[in-house]
Amino acid sequence: MGKKRFATQICASGCEDATISTDPFYFKVMLDSIFENAWRHGFLKNYTEHNKVLLELDLVERDSQPYLQMQISNFTTV
Repeated sequence: MGKKRFATQICASGCEDATISTDPFYFKVMLDSIFENAWRHGFLKNYTEHNKVLLELDLVERDSQPYLQMQISNFTTV
């Protein structure tokens, strides 16, 4: 992921053993779009080898149902 233009880090909290049901094609399309957006709007004009996209995964409960919550951020570390 990132097409060697930035590092990708995935942090899981409480959901290391969780599984999700999804269409693999559309899940890949979603992730590709997120990473392309990070590149185009976050790193393209400010390329550095320290660019990073962070995916944080948390298991949350809503209406007594478990859900996987994904937070995505892009930043540059120095």
